[in-house]
Amino acid sequence: MISRAFIIPIALTAIAVGALHLLAVEFYLYWMFLWFDIVVHFFGGALVALTTFWFLFIARVIPRVPATMNAFMASALVITLSIGIAWEIFEYSINAFPATHYLLDTAIDLIADVVGALTAMLYVRHSRFSVVVQ
Repeated sequence: MISRAFIIPIALTAIAVGALHLLAVEFYLYWMFLWFDIVVHFFGGALVALTTFWFLFIARVIPRVPATMNAFMASALVITLSIGIAWEIFEYSINAFPATHYLLDTAIDLIADVVGALTAMLYVRHSRFSVVVQ
C-alpha cells in the first residue's frame, strides 16, 4: 500500500518539473526571469530524492542498502548531485549560458538541487512514509 501511495508525491513533483520546464521553454521564461531556472532545479532535486527513496527503500531495488534515514540521506544527496552535475555538463556542452556566468549559474543550480533534495528528505522524515526507514 505504501508503494502505491508514495507514487503520488513523485508523480506530482514530476508533473511540476515537466510543466515548469515546458512553460519555460515555450515562453522563454529561463531568459526573461533568471531565477526561474532555480525553481526548476529545486523541484528537480526533490524529484530525484523522492525517486531515490522509492527505488531504494520501497521497491528495494538494491536490497543490501540498509533501510535507515542516514542511508536515505546519503544516497539521495549523492544521486542528486550526480544527476545535477551531469545536467550542468550537458548545459555547458550546448552553450546554454555565456561563459562569464557559467560557474555562478552552476553553483546556484547545484545548491537549488541540494535544497530541493533536503526538502524532500524532510517531507519523507515527517510523513507516514518514514516508517519504511529507521
